[in-house]
Amino acid sequence: MLWLVEPEGKRRRLIDRSFTPCFYVHGPELRLTPLAQVLAARAAVRCALTEKTNIWDGGELRVLEVAVRHPTQFAALVSSRPWCASCTNTIPACGFTTPT
Repeated sequence: MLWLVEPEGKRRRLIDRSFTPCFYVHGPELRLTPLAQVLAARAAVRCALTEKTNIWDGGELRVLEVAVRHPTQFAALVSSRPWCASCTNTIPACGFTTPT
């Protein structure tokens, strides 16, 4: 949602209903596919394997893109970190860890 104020003071609210926030998970591809299935079962998400540029060395990384269809669910899904081996909401034997 974006709020605009015109020069004469009239306020306008713009809503982009096509906006889909995404986050990315990097790890062994054999584990990304089951992760995609678990995430899709938990929330309205679209998962796809894709290539992204590593910001540290410019190399390409194979990652799982997770597009959250309901932006209001984004924070809850990311904070639950179902791929994190140290959190309580782990996927059994997934082996994913978050950077420290």
